[in-house]
Amino acid sequence: MSGPRRVVADRRGFALLVVIVVLLLVSLLASQLIMEVRTELRTAANSRELAGGRLLAEGGINIALFRLLDKPELGMEPEEFGGAKFFLGRKYETVLPAGKIEYYALDESGKINLNAGTVGLLSLFLEYHGLKPEEIAVVLDSLQDWRDPDNLTRLNGAESEYYEKLVPPYTPRNGPFADPAEFFLLKGTEALRGRFDPYEVFTVYSTGTRLYLDSLPKPLVEFFFEGDPAKVEQYQQLKNENGKVSVAQVLQLLGSERFELLKNYMSVVQNANPVYAIVGRGWAGKGSDSALAADGVEATPVDDAKSGAQVRVLVKLAKDGFEYLFWKEGYL
Repeated sequence: MSGPRRVVADRRGFALLVVIVVLLLVSLLASQLIMEVRTELRTAANSRELAGGRLLAEGGINIALFRLLDKPELGMEPEEFGGAKFFLGRKYETVLPAGKIEYYALDESGKINLNAGTVGLLSLFLEYHGLKPEEIAVVLDSLQDWRDPDNLTRLNGAESEYYEKLVPPYTPRNGPFADPAEFFLLKGTEALRGRFDPYEVFTVYSTGTRLYLDSLPKPLVEFFFEGDPAKVEQYQQLKNENGKVSVAQVLQLLGSERFELLKNYMSVVQNANPVYAIVGRGWAGKGSDSALAADGVEATPVDDAKSGAQVRVLVKLAKDGFEYLFWKEGYL
């Protein structure tokens, strides 16, 4: 091949190579753009579903509060919002076009009162969670040091001098607990963190020192029956059937030895002025957002939803209404 023809062929080959590289770059940019658009759509969908879940969770709070206030037994279909009778501690589910709601309510007197004489009961609870006697002594002394107004340290306890050396430092309340989560600020509770939710176990609002058996939260039911799944299930069945449990039924489930150990911490009488803990959970389901379908993004079916929202509140009922004492939102 002569010189000029070879130069033309080389130029054509180089041009073809440039075109191929440009096409590859354009394809790469286009694919990245498509991925970014899809990611943005999925992010928007997730945000909408989480927002929808939070609104559904608030709906669960309102349903439970309505049922506590009005106790509607007339004009309500048996299956609507869980039926006419409302049992404390039972989880109710309601499926709506927008998704699923789960809610339940408990009397705070079914929890361990951090501001009352609960040393014996708390000691048994800590033992159930695997703390040794010397570790239990640290927690109990620290709890009493946290509550008392002075700065005198008990044998195994802690006062300002100990807490102000921590990172980050903080000051003990030197007064009644104001929030159940303060329990995990106590010296000696480090090994217990993550094992249970303090809001499900402790209260600072109940006036009693005994646990109301008809309103035990799940962690305390498991503690009562030493984690025996069969006994826990039997207790829940009794609650679901009748809404109440008797001392005789608890004795039968616990056995005489365990019953003797716990009997001084039990009560079948509800407080005169109960404070209720209400938990609402919500999962936005398929069809909850027509805008997603219009964008080509299918909403998650409610049965397959992996994330939802939770709202936990404390309310004090009165003749003329109610008062919110606590409100906490989070995601599941």
